[in-house]
Amino acid sequence: MDFTLTPEQRDLRDAVRALLTGAYPTTEDRRKTTEAAPGFAEHVWSRLADMGILGLPFPEEHGGMGAGPVEVGLVAEEMGRVSPPSRSPTAPYWRAASSLRKAPAGRRASC
Repeated sequence: MDFTLTPEQRDLRDAVRALLTGAYPTTEDRRKTTEAAPGFAEHVWSRLADMGILGLPFPEEHGGMGAGPVEVGLVAEEMGRVSPPSRSPTAPYWRAASSLRKAPAGRRASC
């Protein structure tokens, strides 16, 4: 098996890493962001959305990026590495994407 990342996967990883480490270079930066309302940096999450990261695991026909588990894993790894402040739990988000992928075609619109 070849576990070498494609150039696109490396670009994705590097872009997420640059954004998150630039926004939260230290533990103190994360602490300050968490303590201030709303508890996370809206501009960072807006930028992630602009980059298509929030739609990564969702099928293209539902407005997502249609990415696979490697791409989702790369983003999750970078988020875990930096631990960006967030008030919204991400686990239900990833579960929803997984459920949408597995749902029969006729049922996807109701998922």
